[in-house]
Amino acid sequence: MNAPSRLIGAEARPARTAPAEADLFSPRNLLALVTRELATILAVALAVTALAGWWAFATTPEYRAAAAVVLDTREAQVVDIESVMSGLSADSSVVNTEVEVLQSRNLMDRVVERLDLEADPEFNPLLVEDGLLTRARRWVRVTVSDLVGAPTPASEEDPAFRRRQTAIDRLLERLSVRNVPLSYVFTIDVTSRSAQKSARIANAIADLYILDQLEAKFEATRRATAWLSERVAELQSELETAEERVKTWSAQTTLVSEAALEATNRQLKDLRERRAETAARAEEARLLTGRLAALREAAAGPEPAAARAEAAALAEDRRVAAVAQDLARLPVGPRSEALAARFDALLAVTVGRLEAERRRLLAQLEGLAASIGQLETRIESESEDLVVLRQLQREAEANRLLYEHFLGRMKETSVQQGIQQADSRVLSPAVAPLHPASPRRMLAVSLALGLGLALGVGLALLREAFDDRARGPEDLETSTGIKVMGVIPNAPSKKRDAVLAYLVEKPSSQMAESVRNLRTSVLLSNVDRTPQVIMVTSTVPGEGKTTTTLMLAANSAALGKKVLVIECDLRRRVFGHYFEMPETKGVLSVLSGATSAEEAIRRDERTGLDVLVGQESRANAADVFSSERFAEFVERMRARYDFIYIDTPPVLAVPDARVIAGRADAVLYAVRWNATRLKMVRAGLELFDQIGVRISGLAMTQADPRRIARYGYAGYGYGYGYGASAARRYYTT
Repeated sequence: MNAPSRLIGAEARPARTAPAEADLFSPRNLLALVTRELATILAVALAVTALAGWWAFATTPEYRAAAAVVLDTREAQVVDIESVMSGLSADSSVVNTEVEVLQSRNLMDRVVERLDLEADPEFNPLLVEDGLLTRARRWVRVTVSDLVGAPTPASEEDPAFRRRQTAIDRLLERLSVRNVPLSYVFTIDVTSRSAQKSARIANAIADLYILDQLEAKFEATRRATAWLSERVAELQSELETAEERVKTWSAQTTLVSEAALEATNRQLKDLRERRAETAARAEEARLLTGRLAALREAAAGPEPAAARAEAAALAEDRRVAAVAQDLARLPVGPRSEALAARFDALLAVTVGRLEAERRRLLAQLEGLAASIGQLETRIESESEDLVVLRQLQREAEANRLLYEHFLGRMKETSVQQGIQQADSRVLSPAVAPLHPASPRRMLAVSLALGLGLALGVGLALLREAFDDRARGPEDLETSTGIKVMGVIPNAPSKKRDAVLAYLVEKPSSQMAESVRNLRTSVLLSNVDRTPQVIMVTSTVPGEGKTTTTLMLAANSAALGKKVLVIECDLRRRVFGHYFEMPETKGVLSVLSGATSAEEAIRRDERTGLDVLVGQESRANAADVFSSERFAEFVERMRARYDFIYIDTPPVLAVPDARVIAGRADAVLYAVRWNATRLKMVRAGLELFDQIGVRISGLAMTQADPRRIARYGYAGYGYGYGYGASAARRYYTT
């Protein structure tokens, strides 16, 4: 049975704090990060700056010239006539349209033709010898076209067309047209490898743009003039035909004028009035004749006097009236009879006369009716002729007005051909720039420097975020929740035996002070009972646990204490590199009883240590250290030595350390600085937690004193962190 462990139990387990995440973006941590990664940041910044500088100075400079064109919305009228093609308005759609016109392929085609840009290698890549990359790209394109059977466009078979279109494309790539906000001004920016060429192209675009406006207006005016000329000739012919029809119709009719027709209408009206008057008179005569005839018959009746008086009144004849008066005074007799006969004769004459008048009036009525009929027929005929004449006259007048309008418009349009003006004008011609627009070398280098610094800081942040190595005591404590007891610097020599020699020869060196500080922390880890058996282990091999074990032991021996060092890492026995001792007698020989402890333990006079080395064995090391004999051996050594230091294998490699930890008073866990992953450290510590073993503390080994100070750590040994420069005066080298 194994002896009960001094470190197992609820009371012995440490109260490990939960790992806390460090605030990477706190000002303190950021400053510390930049400080320790300054070399990397500067290297990245210099590399990016050098690359940008090479690009800036190796790239062919390009110059940008700008011409300004203003859209003139105020139309100056030379003559007060209406234009065939009106000026442009100033709304946003027109402004945007003019921007597109300035970038149109038709306009660029004219610029290419005027400046002969097809002969310029900058705009005709066929004039430049193809590089390897260009030839390879063309070969791939042709090969792919052949494989997929893509037909070659007819336009591409024409070399001249292809050259012209390529030059236009290159020109459009170097052209930028924009409208100045809240204005009618357009800026034409042209970029070229030549300052004079860029200005020449910009001015050519502005001139041809204005010329295009003039030509468009001139062409519109010319087409309008030609059309108007044809139309005027047609209208003239139509007018002549209409006037001829009026003349012919006037000659064919008897109508003299509208006034004659109006006089005829008046004559017809008079005749109709006379006919009505005559008819009334004839009717009146008929009625009077009939009444007189009736009265003459009544005069022969019983009351002749009344009849004769009424007849005399109707006859309106004085002789009849005088006879009627005489008859009325005379009594009846021969004389009255003679007067009565005379009255009848006079009345008969009056009736005859009235009857004759009536017949005359009836004859007049027949004559008037015939005249009225003739006039009505004549007026109807003349009215129809007048309607036709008026229609012909209106058509002729309309043709005349239309002809005169088109004739006047044609004359105005002809005049406009010589006074057309463009809707735009050059506000500011382009001049050759003195400095290249690109590359802007100083700006490129400055931006590259800033970008490089940003990339360097970003790279440092990425490394910091994803780097899980133990780079400082605070990181280690934060991640594990266990106190870091000390930080051991790198040994001044790579040889193992020289490390102990340096520690003995330089007792006041920085490394010796660090070991001394670690030893003090370990011994004070249990205030109730000073640890006597101290075990040192690590996560993985190569973390300096053996060197740390021997340095702690040597430092304890320097105090005059009896110290025993046991090599329990039987798989990687390295004590032979520190001490010149044979392995014929070691810890396995003692545990097996083949030899006594006194015979197997060797003394190193240089350090004053008693050393028990390990031995090669076929037996399982974990079984060996789990035996009662190992426990009894440790108890016997407690009585003989003040301190016993045990070097054990890494905990993640083999279970030996967990077995041996039950026999130790203190367990020191070594972690190599800036090398061991914190995840692995936590995994190793978790194995001890599973068996209830308390880890006394952590030791950070093989630390670079200068680099660890960049992390801003302090309080872990002498001469680290913020007070490193001031503390070095206490050390000897």
